[in-house]
Amino acid sequence: MNRKIYITRQDYEKLNKMLDEKLKLGNEKYISALAAELAKCEIVEPSDISRDVVIMNSRVSFRILDDNSEMTYSLVFPDEADINSGKISILSPIGTALIGYGVGDIVEWEVPSGIARIKIEAVEHQN
Repeated sequence: MNRKIYITRQDYEKLNKMLDEKLKLGNEKYISALAAELAKCEIVEPSDISRDVVIMNSRVSFRILDDNSEMTYSLVFPDEADINSGKISILSPIGTALIGYGVGDIVEWEVPSGIARIKIEAVEHQN
């Protein structure tokens, strides 16, 4: 997808640091996917990010268009992830797909079951 995506400077710096650390531990597929997304992001100051753009710690409601299922999760760093508490890791396929996109965007992303089409329906920033 060639749509412009946005990320706060703070998230960009934290995510790049995390990627450097995680690369040493393996799991290159998901790390490479996130690195590719970060490479095409436009970096903005936190005060300049739109309230409808997914950033770290956002609570995101989205729909998987292929089966029309609705989900709501908070996007978190890997050490905070707990699917049962509604927190997905930025390194998960859907987590990586969501970062930087906004309400109304449809993202096509590779997940373990194939290509998912994900529509972002609502974003709530958490501080």
